[in-house]
Amino acid sequence: MKPSFSIIFFTVSSGYGLGLAAVLAALTPELPHSAFLPTAVCAMLLTGGGLLSSVGHLANPKNAWRAVMRVRTSWLSREAVLAALFFPLMAGWMYYDGTTAATWRVAIFICALLTVKCTAMIYQSLKPITAWHHPLTSINYMLFSLTGGGLLFAVFTASNNGNTATASLLTTICALSAGIGKILHYRRIGAAQDIRVGRATGFSQAKARLLDAGHTGPTFLTREFIFELPAARLRLWRYVSLPLIVLSSLAGASFTFNGSAWGGGVCVILMFLGLLMERWLFFAEARHIVRLYHGKGPA
Repeated sequence: MKPSFSIIFFTVSSGYGLGLAAVLAALTPELPHSAFLPTAVCAMLLTGGGLLSSVGHLANPKNAWRAVMRVRTSWLSREAVLAALFFPLMAGWMYYDGTTAATWRVAIFICALLTVKCTAMIYQSLKPITAWHHPLTSINYMLFSLTGGGLLFAVFTASNNGNTATASLLTTICALSAGIGKILHYRRIGAAQDIRVGRATGFSQAKARLLDAGHTGPTFLTREFIFELPAARLRLWRYVSLPLIVLSSLAGASFTFNGSAWGGGVCVILMFLGLLMERWLFFAEARHIVRLYHGKGPA
């Protein structure tokens, strides 16, 4: 699949924001009262920035409102509705200063995590892309979101001399779990994408092969669904992105546990860069089955 920066930035930025909102709702008593508003505003800005970026991916942005019209059948619509609900919930929580109100906290915690889940399900539900069509897709999205949110929460807490023990521990657990989950994803991705023409067409009586691609130049399908890079280059991105995410998260948790907000802040930026690389790879390595009908992939 062709990686699009607007979608990459959207999933990373909104994942950070929604993860921060979920952790903020769960660990509100751990955060000094003076840091509540800046943390909540940061969660809204990250989420809003990501959503605005996603609009840039639309061929016709003025039709974005149509994304909420198919809630019963579309994960994209469910994501749009939940994201739209997230902002008034956060605004209400901030307006009423409900830092300890259980109802607001539960509602925001559920809404934030469900929005991340819906984002992941947009990709996981796509059967033609076998690398994505697996529960690890949504598990990894959730874990990366909670890792980033936990680390940001720990930074805000440390900068206000709060107790960072719980947030640092949460960040460490989520970072290690996310690393293991991503390694499992990489292990299955090669075998899962070994799709051949015979399997794709369902014809099993003889060896099927493509005689002609049916076009002489690039088409919309070949531009959007076929993205080719050397395997060695893709492996290099794996070796850089995943260690960068996990190690920066663990280092950030260690810094904030010891009360260093600046060290944690630098690690937040490094993890953000690592997630941008990981998400680019998520798209670059995905192989849509339509490539077989255009002469790409094994026979």
